[in-house]
Amino acid sequence: MKATIIGAVMALGVIPVSLQAQPLLEKRIQTLEERVSKLEKRVAQLETPSVEKSSEKIRPSSKNPQKSEATPLPAEEKKKDYPTDKVKVELIKKEANQVALESGDVAKQLQIMLMFTNTTGHNVTKCEGIIGFKKTTGEEIVSFDLTFDKTLEAGKQASWYGAIDISTPKSRDLLQLDKKDIVSEYGIKSLTYADGTVKTY
Repeated sequence: MKATIIGAVMALGVIPVSLQAQPLLEKRIQTLEERVSKLEKRVAQLETPSVEKSSEKIRPSSKNPQKSEATPLPAEEKKKDYPTDKVKVELIKKEANQVALESGDVAKQLQIMLMFTNTTGHNVTKCEGIIGFKKTTGEEIVSFDLTFDKTLEAGKQASWYGAIDISTPKSRDLLQLDKKDIVSEYGIKSLTYADGTVKTY
């Protein structure tokens, strides 16, 4: 009897709500799965840093800042004395952000924005060095390799944006401290000038 009623209703062109909703629900689920797949691919691309095996080097862009992860340097690297008066760096902004990993886990990162100032008196096309953060008391917080490979004219400024993994206690200190209690230094390993000259320190 039930089959006869459904057949009669369908013959009249009226589809019961339960039967009508099923294909719409399946289509919506398929659309959501496609969107999730696209988002996972985009997140994976954002989380793929450009690194070397020894230590990570982040490549900034003054026009299109990019987000990358940074790993603190080994102790022996931090002991080297690189000049910090060639390119000045100021910490402009820092904030924590949750990032979804391809594995499904969630990682917490500290996103930072820096302002670079060229004090060499010459136009520079590339800077390689170590960015370090200290407390105003002089105690070191964290340091990592950073390569700035955009033109930085003499006396001019350019911004950089990146991200630091805050899984270590030192990195968490950088997150918790007030910006005014943090001192930034950029120790220069090498400078490439506009005329092609490379100065190594």
